[in-house]
Amino acid sequence: MADDLTMTDIGPYGSTQVHTPNMDRLAREGVCLDNMFNMVPVCSPTRQSILTGLGPVRSGAYPNHTMIYKGIKTLPLYLKQLGYNAAIIGKRHYAPDESYPFDFLGGREGDDGRGIDVDLSKAEDWLKTHTDKPFYLMFTSNQPHEPYTRGNQSAYDPAKVKLGPNMVDTRLTRNRMAKYFAEITYPDSLIGVTLDIVKRTGQQDNTIIMFATEQGNSFPFSKWTLYDQGLHSGFIAKWPGKIKPGTRNPAMLEYIDILPTLIDIAGSDPTKINTGSKDGNGNMGFDGLSFKKVLLGQTSHIRDYVFAEHTTRGIIRGSDNYPSRSARNKQFLYIHNLNFKGTFKNTVVNMPFFKEWKQTNPVRSAYYQYARSLNCTMWLTILST
Repeated sequence: MADDLTMTDIGPYGSTQVHTPNMDRLAREGVCLDNMFNMVPVCSPTRQSILTGLGPVRSGAYPNHTMIYKGIKTLPLYLKQLGYNAAIIGKRHYAPDESYPFDFLGGREGDDGRGIDVDLSKAEDWLKTHTDKPFYLMFTSNQPHEPYTRGNQSAYDPAKVKLGPNMVDTRLTRNRMAKYFAEITYPDSLIGVTLDIVKRTGQQDNTIIMFATEQGNSFPFSKWTLYDQGLHSGFIAKWPGKIKPGTRNPAMLEYIDILPTLIDIAGSDPTKINTGSKDGNGNMGFDGLSFKKVLLGQTSHIRDYVFAEHTTRGIIRGSDNYPSRSARNKQFLYIHNLNFKGTFKNTVVNMPFFKEWKQTNPVRSAYYQYARSLNCTMWLTILST
């Protein structure tokens, strides 16, 4: 899994600017799920929704930098009970640690560009010494989360960068986007390393590989928001002999569906699992649903709607109280701001490039100030004018 990567900034989802040969290769050899969504547009809740199969409010992990409730079971526990070794390498960003009994192979919570960010040789060593059982290995990159310090930044010329229609064209924006692009190519190279490690295990034809982009990047209208740039996620899966190579599937899916799918693939029935948490109806099962049949190309429908929430509590320089909720089908996105009279803010509004946006385009800035107090539909209409 990447960290803060907007899905449209990689080759399999339409980017012609960013060099992602290993993601492109994975897409050629597998299936792209075109309507995968996360439920919270920030890191820690996103990861914990994947690892619990539960929605963020039910699990307790709905603000950023938070933890799940005591007694909730998680992916490594389920898979170890099914006879798997389970390890993680890279960024964890979950809590409490005792609820996630992975074999931790090293990594750090963030990357300042100094030294080795992640040593994937430790993952290969683990695979070589844990051959008694089938394995689950989770590699969670720190990139392309800012600060943008990895990758060959000279490979992307800021002057040639194409900006999205919801961005103000300034020097700082172009420079920042070029560095972000370079940092995407860096974890793409690590995907190549990971694919080679799997090949060297001799289990390449018996191993399922899944890649997720996490949530959107740390530009406006993306991470920290319930717009598509924050919630719509890239997801690619390869399963030799099972998934038809080079295919796409439009099924509406959520990150909470990943864990039930893995349990289904591992040979157990995810509908009979006790998660350790009751939902509003007293059920103890997952919020997520298995999409194994989607991977096998047997269906393109799992659910009609996906849902998400966001709170500015727990995010850096976030508003004290600006909760949002959203519902989406394939055609429409509805966002409800519970405290719409308040002020939405996060760390982006304090960044130099965003201040340059307002200084460079005072008309758009005036619209922005006005639109903050209006509903989502009006906001989108004004900013696209």
